[in-house]
Amino acid sequence: MVYNLLGEWVFGFVYYFMILLGILLFIISIAYILLIYKHIKEKKRIEKRKPYWENLLKDYEDGNIGKRQLIKKLDYKNEYFRDYLIELARKDKFSKDLLRDIYIECGFVVEDVDRSKSKKWYKKAQTFAVWKHLRILPTDRYVVSQLLSQNNEVRLAALDLLTINRHPILKKKLEDIFAFYSTHVDYYLNVKLMAAEIPVEGLEQLIRSDNRRLKKTGVILLGREGEKDSIDILKKFKDEPEDIRCEVVKSIGRIKSIDGLDILDEMKKDDSTRVREEIAKALGKISYERSLDSSDKLPGILSQERADDIIPLLDELADDEKAIVRWNAFFALSNLGKKGREKIEEYRDEYPGIAKEALLKSFSGGMNFDSL
Repeated sequence: MVYNLLGEWVFGFVYYFMILLGILLFIISIAYILLIYKHIKEKKRIEKRKPYWENLLKDYEDGNIGKRQLIKKLDYKNEYFRDYLIELARKDKFSKDLLRDIYIECGFVVEDVDRSKSKKWYKKAQTFAVWKHLRILPTDRYVVSQLLSQNNEVRLAALDLLTINRHPILKKKLEDIFAFYSTHVDYYLNVKLMAAEIPVEGLEQLIRSDNRRLKKTGVILLGREGEKDSIDILKKFKDEPEDIRCEVVKSIGRIKSIDGLDILDEMKKDDSTRVREEIAKALGKISYERSLDSSDKLPGILSQERADDIIPLLDELADDEKAIVRWNAFFALSNLGKKGREKIEEYRDEYPGIAKEALLKSFSGGMNFDSL
């Protein structure tokens, strides 16, 4: 009897529980559908609003309306307008200065500062990413402090923001930046720091370091296009270990100055195949010049004097014992017009395949070694 009553009670409990659960799931489903409907409706409304915002921005950019009129007509308290400004910044549809001024005027930066001080790392990283696109650096001390954040993503976002703004503090923090990362991130860090355009004197702490990794980084960062002052410094590293010697040669290639030919001439008989290969590539970069006419996609031919300085170096490398060195030397010669083709022709019987390819490349404009 007791078991029957207990069974009925359990059955009744389960029965009503399932009914209540079904009702609850039905309510949740309805609420979810209404939420989706509201989101779709709001998205359509914003899409219709965007042309209005864009026209106002164009009028302001063209000087048809002033800033006060613009701010008055914009319903900027709408969070979607903030997102729209960020979207425009990413697409480069309007000038950064214009979008930055409006973003600041609407008070969005104040909200961002509060958000960036959150304990949640992703809010800091998202805020720095937004400031990067809008070229905003309102609290530089705070951003600098985040270079030493315990969170990897925050550190990288802060570094990205500071390099975009070419902040002078970077040259004082170089050792600290690398101390937080393994060597696997060096390529990314070097790309970012290269964009920061740290002056040559700001790299002294790296190039004078006893730490091989930091010294190598300093050599890499010395290699900015047109930075001729770096060449005399790079000469001091031509007797370093192989990886650093390779970076010395690469930096000279990126500088693209004929002033670096003396170093390449001294290093052309290096025991390392990698170093000789990089020398051929560096000569290819130095010999590759774009035409002054922007409508002409083919490179311009170097001056006679410059070609005469480069060809003797490539002549030796074109007969190197290693095929990879010869390959790069031949294609570097393809950048030197008629004189380069004449030199390639001299090797046509010995290396017919690569000589033919290099000649064809020469007639089509040469080889852009920056793309390798």
